Amino acid sequence: MGKEKIIGCETCLYAATHEKCDGCLNTEGDWATYRKTGEMHPFRYLNYEEGNWIDRVIQAEIEGKKNIVIGGMGEAEVNVKWTPKETAKHLRMVSECCGYVTGCINQTADYKTLCICKDTGEHKLVWKNNELIKIVNVMESKSKIEWENVNPFRS
Repeated sequence: MGKEKIIGCETCLYAATHEKCDGCLNTEGDWATYRKTGEMHPFRYLNYEEGNWIDRVIQAEIEGKKNIVIGGMGEAEVNVKWTPKETAKHLRMVSECCGYVTGCINQTADYKTLCICKDTGEHKLVWKNNELIKIVNVMESKSKIEWENVNPFRS
């Protein structure tokens, strides 16, 4: 018995970005029939393209085409194209409205860090030579990398 290919939103390359969702599931004709009969044609997946949407989102974040949401949800977003100073300014502005705290930029020889405290915990952003390289969720007993720039072309 072979593995059955599942066609659905969960396995579509565009699941996270939704840029090809409009008109994908049903046609105008399907909706016209539904309005007349009350029965809807099964989903058609007209724009379906198999692929790993998670890898696609991570690549878009690494390229700066998509913001990274700190803690997985909410308004605390950063972009790899922003400098540490731009990031701190943005996060401070948003944190005032959304009820979390943004710290000051700390600097060592090659690294800059910035901590924010949200309901999801303390998150540390780390830049090396002004390039965002990772976001770490700092917990009491251990730290967990939430996001890391794994761009193989980065020097």
